[in-house]
Amino acid sequence: MTFTCIQQPPIYGRFKWVLILMADDVFTNTRRISSSFAKNFFILLFSILITSILFQNQLSEAQKNSIYQFFENGKSLYEQGNYEEAIKWFDKALAIDPNQVDALNNKGFALDSLGQHDEAIKWFHKALAIDPNDYGALNGKDAALAQLGK
Repeated sequence: MTFTCIQQPPIYGRFKWVLILMADDVFTNTRRISSSFAKNFFILLFSILITSILFQNQLSEAQKNSIYQFFENGKSLYEQGNYEEAIKWFDKALAIDPNQVDALNNKGFALDSLGQHDEAIKWFHKALAIDPNDYGALNGKDAALAQLGK
């Protein structure tokens, strides 16, 4: 039996490690394991995998409150022109939920305000990967591109 660990595409906006069981020799080695056992084992493994994917993106109320507070602190600092400190607060929100589009956008806007236009575009792209129609990310990306003369 061969076990291989591969990286899943960023369907949920971040990388997840998925254990894929490669059972090329499970079915050939019938002395050690029966094919019905292997079949049931794979069904169980697949069920666990699907369940973990479905439930890993659910945040607790405390996490949601922390994200909100971190985001609001960052937004307040951004409005005061303290972009570097604002980025730190957006990063704290993103550490809990990397798919938080508002934090991704505002980090992009703060970077753009610091003159880091290329880096800002990367953050707008991350937001657009999650929500391709996000108005803030589309406008932020366009503004950063305009600053670069593109």
